[in-house]
Amino acid sequence: MNMHARADEDELQFYHSLEDARGLLEGLETLLRSEGGVRASEVKGKMQRFEASVRELKKYVEERLRGLRGDCDKLLQRVSEWLEKLQQYSPEEYLKESEKEKLLDKELPRWRGLLKSIAAAWRWEDLLTLLEFLRGEIGRGDLNWSLVNERLLGLRGRFVTLAETYSNCEYAQKLVASFEATLEEAETRSGKLSQSDRDRLVGLLDEWREDVRTVLSYCKPEIEEIPGEEEGAIEKERKGLLVSLLCFEIAGERYCVEATQHRRLIVGRYDPGGRDPVIQGAASDGLKILEGGSVLYVFNGVECRWGCIEPDRDCTHREHVEVEVEEGVAAVRMAEGAVLPVHYGFAPEERKLLRRTDAVFLKPGRRLYLWISGVYLDARRKREQVPLMLSLELRRGRVTIFPR
Repeated sequence: MNMHARADEDELQFYHSLEDARGLLEGLETLLRSEGGVRASEVKGKMQRFEASVRELKKYVEERLRGLRGDCDKLLQRVSEWLEKLQQYSPEEYLKESEKEKLLDKELPRWRGLLKSIAAAWRWEDLLTLLEFLRGEIGRGDLNWSLVNERLLGLRGRFVTLAETYSNCEYAQKLVASFEATLEEAETRSGKLSQSDRDRLVGLLDEWREDVRTVLSYCKPEIEEIPGEEEGAIEKERKGLLVSLLCFEIAGERYCVEATQHRRLIVGRYDPGGRDPVIQGAASDGLKILEGGSVLYVFNGVECRWGCIEPDRDCTHREHVEVEVEEGVAAVRMAEGAVLPVHYGFAPEERKLLRRTDAVFLKPGRRLYLWISGVYLDARRKREQVPLMLSLELRRGRVTIFPR
């Protein structure tokens, strides 16, 4: 096995461990939110399995993502402290309501944020977009520091990887230092954000976005060269062809395919047992990526509404948007038979109606936002409609190369 193949296998194992930890954390939250009392022994059992999964995850972090070793250590320390508290309960005792609330309101959001930080370490290309979303969320909402801390922790992996990618760039190092100082402060705060808190965070987010743009425009990335087995592989890696990827991202979840000529993908609502095959681990009513009748991927972080009756037009078709790679660009159109609205823009604040006769072309280095009708974080309550982000990226080695 060559080093490229081994690196890909390590990355796959890393994500398997990450998904296991996420699933166990969700199970712990579900238990804590169940009605009535919860036995401390049940909480301890689930927390122990979560701790074991994080220890397994730490092996890959120490090998490949050394800059995030501290995140794993911090998470394990917090879990260990809580396991010591739970050890003081007898098997039949119920968890104190105050400790249950503290776990739900403070600890679990922090743990989710740390997992998001680790998950994002291999990709930081969406950092500008996520900073824009967080700015809007802070500007609009009546938020508490616990949620802000979770959001910032989720960004940390991206900042660390950005700093490592541009390790010789003074702008990148100053940017990360500013972010880390703000994160450290957020971890000590509690309660609701005051107006001055919101103003200060919005100002910092604006500053960070401009700093990221400076780094991408004026600094050179450190490209990782992975030697192969055959003679001259390093030189081929240095001079070799760039790989073009078509990437889809929504609600922090990302999926990429190689952008080969005439490749045609469909985006729509996942309908298991109906027109789509049943895929283990995929949630019905998620957003799917379809190719030639095969479901390539299902985004479980969003839900798609269905069953609309006029005049309601806020539902998602099983086949809603078509994306086809043509001559180095991606053409985006309404799928055949789709009539419910889709809006698009090349910036979060830009929204234009995608008409049936339209074709929108996405070039490398740009990002396209698609607001597909019916796609929400919570479709039942129609809260937070989220855009699907498309990008064409050129990669050499393990670093994304942004066209200037």
